[in-house]
Amino acid sequence: MICLTVGVDAYNSILFSKWLTALNEKDEDEYYSLLVMIIFFHLAAVPVTTFKDYVIERLAVGWRDWLAHQFIERYFEDRNYLTVAYTDIDNPDQRLTDDIKNMTTTGTQLVHALLLAILHTIMFGIILCSIKPMLFYVLIGYTFCGTVITGVVFGPPLVRITYESLKAEANLRFGLIRVQENAESVAFYKGESDEKSYLLDMLRIVLTIIKEGLLWMWALGAWMKVYYLMINKLPILLIAPEYLEGKVKYGLIAQTNIAFYYVYSSLAVLVTKASELSRLAAEVKRINALAKAMHIFQDGAADDDEEDDASKGDTGANNRTTTKETEDSVETEENSLIVDAEDGQPGNEKQQQQIELLQTDGDLVLENLTVWTPKHPNSTAASELLVSGLSLSVANGESLLIMGGSGCGKTSLLRAISGLWTTGSGKIYCPKDTLFVPQSPYMIIGTLRAQLLYPHLSSEEVSDEKLLEMLAFVHLEQVVGRVGGLDAKLNWKDTLSIGEQQRVAFARLFLHRPKVAFLDEASSALDHTNEARLYGHLSSLGCSYISIGHRHSIVKHHTQVINFSGPGQHTLDTRDEFLQRMRDDLASTPDSPK
Repeated sequence: MICLTVGVDAYNSILFSKWLTALNEKDEDEYYSLLVMIIFFHLAAVPVTTFKDYVIERLAVGWRDWLAHQFIERYFEDRNYLTVAYTDIDNPDQRLTDDIKNMTTTGTQLVHALLLAILHTIMFGIILCSIKPMLFYVLIGYTFCGTVITGVVFGPPLVRITYESLKAEANLRFGLIRVQENAESVAFYKGESDEKSYLLDMLRIVLTIIKEGLLWMWALGAWMKVYYLMINKLPILLIAPEYLEGKVKYGLIAQTNIAFYYVYSSLAVLVTKASELSRLAAEVKRINALAKAMHIFQDGAADDDEEDDASKGDTGANNRTTTKETEDSVETEENSLIVDAEDGQPGNEKQQQQIELLQTDGDLVLENLTVWTPKHPNSTAASELLVSGLSLSVANGESLLIMGGSGCGKTSLLRAISGLWTTGSGKIYCPKDTLFVPQSPYMIIGTLRAQLLYPHLSSEEVSDEKLLEMLAFVHLEQVVGRVGGLDAKLNWKDTLSIGEQQRVAFARLFLHRPKVAFLDEASSALDHTNEARLYGHLSSLGCSYISIGHRHSIVKHHTQVINFSGPGQHTLDTRDEFLQRMRDDLASTPDSPK
């Protein structure tokens, strides 16, 4: 298609040269004959030129389709979305959508422009050399100097400004989305002033970058004007003396001008596309940072994962890496803990330790488990000890309650068991069939039916009658009528109260009936009656479950209780031992009632 386009341009220059020569020599028959030929030639060339544009856009769409699939599939493999969340890579949503879209579109257009430039240079360079070789040599030198100056002077600042602009625009958009998603909380806090101030600061940053970009674009435009000043007149100045002497025909001047234009435009493509190239470079940089964080297009990454699977019992993504993005590169670091043998603090020895998570069909078992906080990529703070030397087992049908003060590591223990944190040491044997119920349940985009079936069930497995029965059991039967049935599609996070959302989460749990369930203060918004009823039903299902809670009212629904009293400090008791300890502590308190 590109070769055909170049052929059309070359033949058009020949026809145009003959046509102007006929006009200059007042050859009427030749003039009108060539005019008709030119008209029909242009009409015949229309499908070629228009179809070329369609092919370019279609290639861009195909490239975007392939690349976006690669990223999105990898984004959800091995919990890479969580790995990215633990890094300084900003706005992955924009990188997966706008940046990929713009990069594929601009990239396809630039590749087309470069290929077209190469063929135009060859084709019209031959024509130009056949007319006057000096023109071609002067043009080569002129465009080379212009390209070097443009690349050195304007390239780096335009790439930097474009990169910062993309980041700032994304941050502003994210701030607006955040306010929309938390509108009620902002209203309760009367935080309009702070939110407005933050968004105006983001807008100021965006506009500051735009203004700096406008100055550089003005300078680039001025340079382009100077660059074009003499080059447009050069072919006529060099060929005119030979025409005045009668050595060449008038039409050859037009053909020289056309050939000169095509060769010049082709050689100067890097100059004329400087703005597009700077934007493409910035978008490639952002996409490349995300690709490195998720190990996309790295041959060794897949092999390393396979070796880890074989040596650690098919733990998969439990040993993902943490990445750090700098202005120029993304440096990959192992998300593991290096422990100093002398003081137990993270060190820099070659000996690295990680928590081993082994999937099993048996009971949940923790062996000498130690958990540290992962080190944030840009943080200078040392990792903190949360759990030290914990060993326990939760057999099928048994349960464990995790208690303790805020920030003592209760949820961190669940993160380690789920494989989200691997910083530490010890072994975790965890059944494959698990379900996590957080304090603030995740409400997906979809119908009420989809909320209940999330994440692993389908409508073929569970009938509507069963769903309605389960909603009634968790006292949400009134919600069905209020929202318009199981097929209603609403923003469930805003439609349902936090207490209703927690009951939806319990309904999910009862429908899925996993081997092990993890509940992170899953009943904090429920009254004691509903809490006791739901925990009582959970106990009757025969599955194992681990809860985090502050209320002593749920102790009776668990067979074991672990109480965290400080960093690395804990006590593990049976339910009866814990209740006896509470009674003893209460009795030993001087002001306790007799």
